[in-house]
Amino acid sequence: MCLVIAGEAKRSRVSEDVILLEREDFDRLKDSNYLKVLMARDKPEEISRSYHYYIMNRLKSLGLFFEGSYSFYAVVPFVRKEAEIALERAFLVITKTKKLLLYDEEAPGECSCDERCVDALNDLLDDLNLRVKRETPREVLQAVAQEIVQRISENGAFMRLPGEVLWTRRS
Repeated sequence: MCLVIAGEAKRSRVSEDVILLEREDFDRLKDSNYLKVLMARDKPEEISRSYHYYIMNRLKSLGLFFEGSYSFYAVVPFVRKEAEIALERAFLVITKTKKLLLYDEEAPGECSCDERCVDALNDLLDDLNLRVKRETPREVLQAVAQEIVQRISENGAFMRLPGEVLWTRRS
């Protein structure tokens, strides 16, 4: 069980930040329409204008876009566990060569890695300056996901949250 999606990203990037998203929001990114909007420079033809702007506004509200450009290098999901958050072994990355790679270890699906995926994975390994000796692309993806989570937990100096988290009453 796992999901791997690879593609080409067409927009420029204004930030190389890592964004932590709640699992529910991260799962939305796997939707084919969200992926089309993420990868396209302009509105994809098969998506209505109103739905395109709905998705764009949603992605902006999650901090993934700023003035039409990507505002992240990687997106990693987390889950809440009582008063703590736990990072999950999944990621969405746009490499420095503008290859999009989405990996989710827990998602149902076939864990196949085609040529585009292998190219994006090699670019990601270069970006992260990471050498991984594994047999299959799936094993490499698992190792990369673990490394990303480990680097965030070891090197994450701070987290910036919108002020609304303090002003909004819990339900």
